[in-house]
Amino acid sequence: MILNGDDMKRRDFSNTIAALAEFDRTGVDRDRMVDTAETNRDIYAWIAAVDAAVELVQRAFQEDTKDLNNWSHCKHVTIKDARRIVSHDGKKKTPRLDPTRHIPC
Repeated sequence: MILNGDDMKRRDFSNTIAALAEFDRTGVDRDRMVDTAETNRDIYAWIAAVDAAVELVQRAFQEDTKDLNNWSHCKHVTIKDARRIVSHDGKKKTPRLDPTRHIPC
């Protein structure tokens, strides 16, 4: 199904914005974890913390776009993607994610 401009729902991305704020707020803790890592267990804990923080943003994005997206799509949204989408000023066309950007050359 192809949507035209009339079919597009204006989104406020409030869940994604809140999740990004939480991601930023907890970044200091994740930085501290990696800075003080001494064992493999410490590194794995840091990786798990980063993954959980990113997933929080992805799940929020899924909630904000649930009429268009499912988890299999949203789990590929990066923090950079989410920031770009929520900072969109609304004067230009709706930004599109480029799925080919995630494919290594």
